[in-house]
Amino acid sequence: MGTYHVPNSQVLVSGFQKGSALAIALGSVGGTAGIALTSAAFGVATDSSGGRNAVQSDEAALQVSLASPATRILHTLLERPEFGEFSLNANPAAYALKIRGDVVLQFFDNGDVRPFVVLNANLLSPQHESLWTTRYVASLGAPRPLSGDHSWTTPAGTLNESVSAELRRALLVMLTDVSSPYPRNKNDRIAVQGYFPFIKKRIQVVGLRLADASDWFAFSPNVPVTSSLSGVNIMDKSVAQFRMAKSNDPRLKVIATP
Repeated sequence: MGTYHVPNSQVLVSGFQKGSALAIALGSVGGTAGIALTSAAFGVATDSSGGRNAVQSDEAALQVSLASPATRILHTLLERPEFGEFSLNANPAAYALKIRGDVVLQFFDNGDVRPFVVLNANLLSPQHESLWTTRYVASLGAPRPLSGDHSWTTPAGTLNESVSAELRRALLVMLTDVSSPYPRNKNDRIAVQGYFPFIKKRIQVVGLRLADASDWFAFSPNVPVTSSLSGVNIMDKSVAQFRMAKSNDPRLKVIATP
């Protein structure tokens, strides 16, 4: 709530929602736990004018669609032997993985922007029954200004290149998790410090470690399914850190920005 959808694109602009970072992370309307949905509160929670004003002069450069790069990336990934069970060809007698995606442009207080690719995956039975749903979220590298020198919109294509790289990583983790699910070991709890979509503060969140590669790791935060953090978060080690969780670590906390 409160994000701005750039017309004719899959881009959501975040960072201008009202309320505390922790309340937004837990999915509370308007950022206040237990807030009543009065007309005034609803208006505050859904106000997207801040995001619209922030990108108004750059909307032409934000006409981002995930469909074309996703098809190209999937064609390449499905050539790998471990994904031989998957096919892009429709088969009404088979299980189907339905994927919907967004690009979240997360604005921070200093004006910098970090893009996130958010994939919503839904596994359907041959009878079209939903078996499970989850999210896969990926972000790479450091934030930049939206416009001007060394920004996402100049030189042209910088944003699209980053989004494609994030999309590839998210699709890789998703396909791996579907074909051979990562273990959800309750004894492998980690405390992660980093940035997440829809939250402009750096936070620490406790969750289960799923995968650990040379330059990224994936984990599942211990949060309610209504939280904006729920699902599988794929974090870039250049900007996020983790350690083994301690018994006294809170589920969520805001940390000082380095």
